[in-house]
Amino acid sequence: MATVRAAALVRGHGRGASGAGDLAPDEDAFTLLVEAAERVLRPEAPSEVTAPVSVSVWGALPPGALEELPLALGVTSVAPRLEAGGVATFAERLAEPQPAAQLLLAVEASGSAAAVALLTGPAGEESGVEISGADGPEVFEAPGKWDSPVRLAWTLLQPPPPDGSRAVSLPGARLVLRARRLGPFAGEESWTNPSASPEGNVPGAVPVGEPDLSTVSEGAYLPAATYRENLPSRWRLEAAHCRKCGKLSFPARSACSSCGSMQELEPFPLPLRGGIIEAVTTVRPGAQPSEFDFQVQRGGAYDVLLVRLHPEVRVTLQLTGSGAASARIGDRVDTVLRRLYPMEGAWRYGRKAVPSGRSPS
Repeated sequence: MATVRAAALVRGHGRGASGAGDLAPDEDAFTLLVEAAERVLRPEAPSEVTAPVSVSVWGALPPGALEELPLALGVTSVAPRLEAGGVATFAERLAEPQPAAQLLLAVEASGSAAAVALLTGPAGEESGVEISGADGPEVFEAPGKWDSPVRLAWTLLQPPPPDGSRAVSLPGARLVLRARRLGPFAGEESWTNPSASPEGNVPGAVPVGEPDLSTVSEGAYLPAATYRENLPSRWRLEAAHCRKCGKLSFPARSACSSCGSMQELEPFPLPLRGGIIEAVTTVRPGAQPSEFDFQVQRGGAYDVLLVRLHPEVRVTLQLTGSGAASARIGDRVDTVLRRLYPMEGAWRYGRKAVPSGRSPS
């Protein structure tokens, strides 16, 4: 028996013919998975979350993304495993008693374009949802409903019916999962919001055209080595705190930007949510660096924001989607990992801003 201590469901933020839930042009399976995982690993009350000792992933990721996942999440001591077997192995893992915290991730980047993150731990904790597994002969009448870990998790972790529990039987697996609510848990709003259901538009996502990844940059060229040397800052907003003078440096450097010390630096995670906009600039078609030609062709003008994340730190972030009227000085924004632009045959990733309390669009 295991306990789901925190859970999050993230859908694609595009607006295609099938409505919300399609992949936006700056999204892929990697960004969906990271966004879901961040909601359970870096919630508003981080002291309540224990870092996972294992990470398991179901679903197809872009080339190299599995190896990059620990760096994106800040769990570099853990090597994630790509699981085979689909919904059956996901259900079995969910039902296993766990002596320590584990992170279960699943993603569908086509059709419903959704990702799920579950942080599980030992049974007996007075939070989350208790999951038990048992062999049984039951056969569910519509096998296609739970044909993916994302749909199965969404079904199990909705608020239970009046009798306080929910049972799901899996065809062919001879496994019955029973869920019982123990109390509130982080990320619950992601499950109770009807718009977060992955059932609404499967299949039918509108394909997102891809740019030519071999295109040579004509604008703000950034060599791959330079891009990669500070991914903790680019991907998860990690600053460096100097124990000698107490100042923060961002992006993190090998030496303190204030006193120059190289021996007294320690990682300092900046908040991913609740930054305050201090300036807004609208980049209109024709003014963008060539890296963003593909984005402008699809969405037109975009906003670039100066955001204060900490009394000592301001960052420059692009606003997700388009629409200059959606960001004003003084507004609060959250950040998400998104695709930025193609360069040297691959996508470059970084943080973008989204108005606080609203789904990216």
